[in-house]
Amino acid sequence: AAENRKMRELKMVEMPFSSKISLKPDSNLVHFETTIDNHSSDHRVRVKFSTGLKTNKHYAHNPFSIIERETKEYSKERYAKEFPTPLSPMHKMVLVEDEKKGLALFSEGLPEYELEKDTGNLFLTLFRSVGFLDRDDLINRAGGVAGLNNHRSVLDAQCLGKMTFKYALMPFSSPWKENFSKINESCESFHLPPLLETRKDGLHFKKLIPRLKVEPSNVILSTIKES
Repeated sequence: AAENRKMRELKMVEMPFSSKISLKPDSNLVHFETTIDNHSSDHRVRVKFSTGLKTNKHYAHNPFSIIERETKEYSKERYAKEFPTPLSPMHKMVLVEDEKKGLALFSEGLPEYELEKDTGNLFLTLFRSVGFLDRDDLINRAGGVAGLNNHRSVLDAQCLGKMTFKYALMPFSSPWKENFSKINESCESFHLPPLLETRKDGLHFKKLIPRLKVEPSNVILSTIKES
């Protein structure tokens, strides 16, 4: 940000990045692994997916539910202190669909997304660099700060240096509710693949794990252990 906090600086810096996109033989997901070496401050970096879906509705996973949301336009004049943002939170995934098809986006520890109004463009925030936890001159909160007026710098929040992000896409046939068991199974597999821990002399048990199957798909495996 420039010193007047109204625009970006004109000086450019390099920000090398690479993305590895993979298809695995035992998965119906497109896996992404993006590494960024961030040298810039006061900015946000997002991934844009052009879904081609004609909808403004999106369905976000939360700890105990799937929440339906809709991207809308707001008149800023209606809100004296703080106006709504198009950004939304998710826990493990967000679903977008039209009458025939849909797309699920899974993210590993990346909770912020946006479905752009009328375009079908889905954005996933990889990181947001900030120098202060709060300010009294924010454009989207003209009424002042919320809580502590903290004008002390928090350098680590600029997220400088190398970072790696993992996320995945899964296509499905709409409506998502009729395919949710399979979507949820893939989501759990992405976030929590089986973790094997050998106890005592349980090597014979270890040989059984590769043949383990959990059916039906709406059952979520927590733990299996030797009796």
